[in-house]
Amino acid sequence: MALPPKYAASHILELGSGDETVNVDLFVDFNCPFSKIIWDKIENPGTNALFERVGEVKGRKLRFVFRNVPQPWHPQSTLLHEASLAVGQLAPSKFWEFAKILFDHQPEFFDTECADETRGETYKRLSKLAAEVGVEESKFLELLTVGKSKDGKPSNTGNAVTNDLKPFVRFHRQNGVHMTPTVAINGIVDPAFESSTPVDVWIEKLSK
Repeated sequence: MALPPKYAASHILELGSGDETVNVDLFVDFNCPFSKIIWDKIENPGTNALFERVGEVKGRKLRFVFRNVPQPWHPQSTLLHEASLAVGQLAPSKFWEFAKILFDHQPEFFDTECADETRGETYKRLSKLAAEVGVEESKFLELLTVGKSKDGKPSNTGNAVTNDLKPFVRFHRQNGVHMTPTVAINGIVDPAFESSTPVDVWIEKLSK
């Protein structure tokens, strides 16, 4: 389940050490509460999360791949994923840190909190979060703003990260990944990994 090379710096995180590499694809949605639950078990510092315990998976390097999965029943989900891709463009090394911030602020972007604001207003709120990882707000908004067409006619070409989002959507659709979170180990979806799966079970299964 290869990732296009342009996303390697932002969407791949390698932890641990060993001669064998285990690929762990994380299909998650920033607006999905169950994605946040699994994310906290994997990444949340100071909680004995998986990232802090990778040393317990002996002799193996864990290669985590972030797979953006915007869920269409939450319209603002796309905007959150666009925001992550904008940070991925501007500051690739900050992508995972920004992903954590988006999950930490998830309730602020639930349906009730976005229904009465414009797309631009949501982007503006997201720009404040991007600033927390050192991304300049004006550059962030420049990537997300939908500009006027040159001929003044209606246009539907999106913004400067639209084409970055498309490969992720195509990928999860063609592989039948529709629910979040979904985890694939070395290219094979493993339903044993759910939001309720304890970290000890992660370590046990990744060690086999």
